[in-house]
Parts: sequence; structure tokens; C-alpha cells
Amino acid sequence: MPESSARNSASTPRRGGDQEAPAVAKLANGDFVIVWKNFGQSGNSGGMYFQRYNAGGTKLGEETRVNSNATSVQHAPAMAALENGGFVVVWTSPNDGAGSGVYMRRYDADGAPLDNAKRCNTFTTGNQAMPSVSGLSNGGYIVAWRSSGQDGSGTGIYGQRFDSQGTKLGAEFRLNNVTALDQTHPRVAGLGNGGFVGAWNSDNEDQDLYGIFARRYNSGGGAAGLAFRANSETDNNQFGAAVTALSNGRFIIAWHSLSQDGSGWGVYAQRFKADSSPAGESSGLIYRRPGIS
Repeated sequence: MPESSARNSASTPRRGGDQEAPAVAKLANGDFVIVWKNFGQSGNSGGMYFQRYNAGGTKLGEETRVNSNATSVQHAPAMAALENGGFVVVWTSPNDGAGSGVYMRRYDADGAPLDNAKRCNTFTTGNQAMPSVSGLSNGGYIVAWRSSGQDGSGTGIYGQRFDSQGTKLGAEFRLNNVTALDQTHPRVAGLGNGGFVGAWNSDNEDQDLYGIFARRYNSGGGAAGLAFRANSETDNNQFGAAVTALSNGRFIIAWHSLSQDGSGWGVYAQRFKADSSPAGESSGLIYRRPGIS
């Protein structure tokens, strides 16, 4: 049964199997929601479940399954709070007719579904996976994912905007302007000025293994310039971008970098102004293991 025809179902909590890949979002009323992948709870392949909590950490209602298709593997959940007080969950599902696709479902602040699950990606050849989602200040949201073969070389990063009713705004679009090799692991964040920024890993674009690249968009969904490199240190791998909004349209991107701190992986970050120019030093170390000066 396609995900778009699915209906929500609640499930009595069940122990056993693995629970993994959690994501959390704070709602407008101060409550919060955690979503995760649960193996074996909804069929042999598992599915996506969420649990609501109040600000004091008390459970609100029962844990609830997001996907109703329980005959195949559902994985990689992500979620975001929305301006209307509710939230949206996105995940990867092998139900778009050709490999895997990215699906979403919206809920109100009480955890009641606002619609059935819907496919985010329009292009269905190959695999679309690794979704990320962020609410926007206009009440809508942006979903980004990795798509295989769509940009002509390896994997690329694509996105789709939605309005407050979950309706697509325009066509899906490619975030990466350099298409050679692989761009993967996207992350998106809505900005205070109504726009958003996407960040991802790009293979050899900085001329030495993976680097972190990003692109900013205005409130109408138009790109504000080309993609830019977030990391100033380019030796070895910079991988695993995370991005969040700051005030006044600013944002910060963090990642882990191999051998830059002198031993294994370290975590670095860079702040950016509202025009995407770096704010302060080009790369700032935000964590060292104890004993490394």
C-alpha cells in the first residue's frame, strides 16, 4: 500500500529489538516531541514512532507510529516544529516505485495527524534518502535529501518547499551547483528573515576529500548566490554538517574534521552573517578531548 494512502496508528509501547536514530523538536507551546526508528515494533522491518512530552518531561499520550506501511524498511527520521504549533516528521521509505523515497507527515500540537503521509520527492529514479527538515517563519517548511544520479554524477542534494498546509511550493530544486562526485548528508535550517540555509558534504570540491558546503536562500525560495565552502581547513575530511539559525538572519555551521586538532576527529564551527559571509575566524575549534591542549 503506498504511503500516501496510509493512516496513522497508535501502538502500545513494546520492548525488544533496537530503537535508534532519535530526533527531537521543541513545539511552540513549550512541549517537545522525540521521534525514532524502532526495529521490529511494526512488522519485521520496524518503523517511525514519536512520543510527546510536556516541558517538565512528562509523557503526553502514547507513543505513536508515523508510517502505516509496515512491510518494508522505514528509516532515517527527522522532524521539525512548525509555526502553527504542530510538527512534521520526514523519513526514508522504499515505496516511491523506484528505490527509496522521502516521505512526510504533519501533526498538530496534540499529536493528531493533519493528513496522510506524502512523498516529498518528485524525481523517483534511484534512491532519495537522508532527509532533513526545518520549519520556516511563514508557517511552511523546507525538506532536503540526497538523490542518486539526478544531477548527472553520483549523488546530489535536492529540496522542496511546502506551505503551512503541506502543499508543495514550486518544483523541487538542486542545492549543489558543483555536481562532480557525491554531495551527501544534507542539513537545513530556517532563518529569521524568512529564508533558509542548506549544508552538506561534498566529495573533493575543496580539492582534498570531503568538505562542507552550504547555500542560502531567500524567503521566496530563490538562491542568494552560489554554494560556498564553510571549512577553511581543507586537509583530509571535513564531514557531518550541522546547521542552525541565529538571530537577524545569521547562522552557524558545525562539522567534524579529521586530524585538524592533532589527534583523530575534532569538532569545528563557523558563524556566518546574514549575507553568508564569515563572522569572525574562518574556523573555530569548539571541542577538544581532555588532555589535548
